[in-house]
Amino acid sequence: LVLVAVAGDEVPPPGTAVACDGEELGRLTSSCRSPLLGPCGLAIVHRRGLEPGATLVVAGREAHVVAPHDPAPG
Repeated sequence: LVLVAVAGDEVPPPGTAVACDGEELGRLTSSCRSPLLGPCGLAIVHRRGLEPGATLVVAGREAHVVAPHDPAPG
């Protein structure tokens, strides 16, 4: 389960395919518009889509996995 940011203005609906190099690797499970990321969603994605430099496509638009950040210690 990963957070995927999608280029453009439209929020893709849940169930939209997530692809890489023309191969479907997963689907969005939920989606919304984030004030910081714009259109985004949670997706179940095969690990091939998580490789560094992988370009994902959601609803015909470029997308990328939002890398988790390490929480501040303390």
